[in-house]
Amino acid sequence: MTLNSFSEKLKLFSQAKVRLLCEKATVAIETALLLPVLLLMVFGGIQMTCMYYDYMLISSAATEAARQGMLSSTTPMTAATMGSVASSYLTNSPLITFGGTATTAWTSTVYLCKATTTTTTFSVVDASTNCTTGQNAKLGTSTLACPASNDANRLTNYPNGALLKVNVSYLFLGFWKNIPGSTNQLSYTAQFMCE
Repeated sequence: MTLNSFSEKLKLFSQAKVRLLCEKATVAIETALLLPVLLLMVFGGIQMTCMYYDYMLISSAATEAARQGMLSSTTPMTAATMGSVASSYLTNSPLITFGGTATTAWTSTVYLCKATTTTTTFSVVDASTNCTTGQNAKLGTSTLACPASNDANRLTNYPNGALLKVNVSYLFLGFWKNIPGSTNQLSYTAQFMCE
C-alpha cells in the first residue's frame, strides 16, 4: 500500500464522515422546524374533536328537553323540569373540558313564544314582547310551560300555537385558554311546537 493511496482513502473517509454529519444536521433542523407545526395540528385536531363532541351533546340535551316539554300537554312540564332533563342528559354523557368543571359550566334557558304562521312556516311573532323567558333552569324554578291542552285560554293566548324553545349553552375551555379560538361559547336552541 502506497502512501498516496492511503491518503486518498483517508480523504474519502473524511468526506463521507462530513456528508453524514451534514445529513444528521439537516434532519435535526427539519425536525426542529416541523415538530411544532405537527404538534399544533395534532393537539388542534384533538381540541376541535372535543369541542364538536360537546356541541353534539348540548344539542342533544336541548332537543331532548324540548321534546319532552312539548309532549307533556296534559300536565305541562315546567322550565325547571326541562332543565333537569337536560342536566341529567349531560350528567349521564359528561362534557369534555380541559379546565373548569364541566358538570356546572352549562346553562339552560326555556322560552315560550307566540307563533305566527305563513303558508309554509311557523315563526315567532316578536321575540321582545311575545316571547316569555323562563328562568335559568340551574338557578331556580319557573312555572313557564307549554299551555295545557285543557287550558280554556289556550286559543286566546296562542291563536297560532306556541313555540317552545330550549337553549343550552356551555363554555368550552381548550388546551390553551389565552389563544383565540381555544375558549368558545357553545350554544344550541331546540324549537318545537307545543302539542
